[in-house]
Amino acid sequence: MNLSEYGPKQVFVRDARPLADRISLDSHGFELRRHASSVDDFKDRDQVDRVYVPEMTSLVQKVTGADKVLPFAWMMRSASPSGGDEQPPANDVHVDHAPESVEAMARKVLAANDLPDLEFRRFVAINTWRAYSGAPQDWPLGLCDGTSITNDEGVIYPIIMVDELPAVEDIPEVLHDERSLPTAITAFQFSPDHRWYYFPDMGADEVLLFKNYDSETTGPWRVPHAGLEDTSCVPTTPRLSIEVRMLALYL
Repeated sequence: MNLSEYGPKQVFVRDARPLADRISLDSHGFELRRHASSVDDFKDRDQVDRVYVPEMTSLVQKVTGADKVLPFAWMMRSASPSGGDEQPPANDVHVDHAPESVEAMARKVLAANDLPDLEFRRFVAINTWRAYSGAPQDWPLGLCDGTSITNDEGVIYPIIMVDELPAVEDIPEVLHDERSLPTAITAFQFSPDHRWYYFPDMGADEVLLFKNYDSETTGPWRVPHAGLEDTSCVPTTPRLSIEVRMLALYL
């Protein structure tokens, strides 16, 4: 079952550091912040849960001015071929949610926090991303300016949650499983109109914040992103990163 077709495209990715003071969540859908974490071992899952997730929750609340911020997932990634439990860099251009299912995801997060009936006027699905291995990065994170994509772009890719792999002919039916739609992502095709950026040589005391969805769609309301292999990077420790997914709510 062929779902995708890939081919080479030449894309200019701009160094965002000279523009960092002009790039924000409001202007582009992402921004860079300096933040020194108290975590001394990011491979200590308990320390990440106890210390890092609350740190990122406070940072997102401070930056966005949201009334409530609820973390709902975090993930480690490693560019090492023997990354162990960590996921590899995600090199498909995507956002982590799909417009058709993101509100169901938000309600699922609220229910998990014993807030199933909480009313809100706006919500933002937002990620924080830190390369805790320090500079340089052999796989930096590329970010597409949210104002350079149109509202009708993107292809929904449901993430199928099953107990065992289905037969190919059963996949269309499985796609309608209620466990799949809330975890759908949106994949993006190449467009010459897209404007790409990255922040080279991120230090361990820097964090990228970017939107995966904003229910207020008058500005940059989602940011396609992907891990980019920097073949010019001198051999160094493979990029190790941590991302925390959150829901910022305006009541």
